[in-house]
Amino acid sequence: MSLRPSPRLPPRFNRPVTNEMRTFVARRHARKRQERLKRWKRLLRRTAQLVNSFERTFVRWLIVGLAAVLLLGIGFVLFSPIVEVREVRVRRTDPRLDSEKVQHALTPLFGRHLLFLSAQEVAQLLRKPVPDLSEVRVRKEYPDRLILHIGLEPLIAQLRIEPDAGALQGSVQSSSGAYLTVMGRYVQSPAHISPSLPLVTVVDWSVRPVPGDPLISPDFLSLLETAEKALEEEFGQEVRTRLVYLRAREFHLGLDRFSLWFDRKSPLEDHLARYRIFLTSVPLGELKEYVDLRLSDRVAYR
Repeated sequence: MSLRPSPRLPPRFNRPVTNEMRTFVARRHARKRQERLKRWKRLLRRTAQLVNSFERTFVRWLIVGLAAVLLLGIGFVLFSPIVEVREVRVRRTDPRLDSEKVQHALTPLFGRHLLFLSAQEVAQLLRKPVPDLSEVRVRKEYPDRLILHIGLEPLIAQLRIEPDAGALQGSVQSSSGAYLTVMGRYVQSPAHISPSLPLVTVVDWSVRPVPGDPLISPDFLSLLETAEKALEEEFGQEVRTRLVYLRAREFHLGLDRFSLWFDRKSPLEDHLARYRIFLTSVPLGELKEYVDLRLSDRVAYR
């Protein structure tokens, strides 16, 4: 007996299918598919809503957490005693800087909040003990270290102070450790300074300078330098001595056998013009002591 099913339905099940039935079945299957699709869409929409709600909640709490951490960090920086100056290191750019004096002047910085400490405050503390201060660079190393780079006004000349003009003859040596800065400030330094710096002699009975105080104005120093440069470049004459009279506001530049006298009553170019005219009429061999270029109508010499 064969076990294969009969390809034909029994007569009682083999009914004709009408078009209306086919349409009904098709509609029913279509409606079920649409319902399944709607359920999936509804599920996906609810899932997306849950994800979005979770994201908003997560972002909200994340912002709150970051704000709290930021506030805690700010509070720590502002109020914690850890962020206070406990160490000050001074890195000097000039050997004449007295580190011990600087450290003593910076004592008020210890215990100050490092965040609110400015370079202006540090410079203010150093103005009095270091009058020839030129710059202060401050670098902060948190939590408690302050590093200072201190620069001084460059030195331009050795200094000698004399009560009379006899210093021009070279009988008295320059004051030990006395110098002029680029701003005309009188400073003293036990440190070894290059002996190649030119010597400037200041003559005035009333000169009693205090180290760190201005002695010669920068304009006067610039005039002195310009005159020396003009004599070297235009006339080929080397200046060997420099004598400055503070009260009379004049200066003498010593050459090999005589000196030239200048003042500030007339421009330097007028002095040089008189010297040019003078050299055309008087041989250098006749000059023994000085040439006075201060007079506007004539040149006196000896």
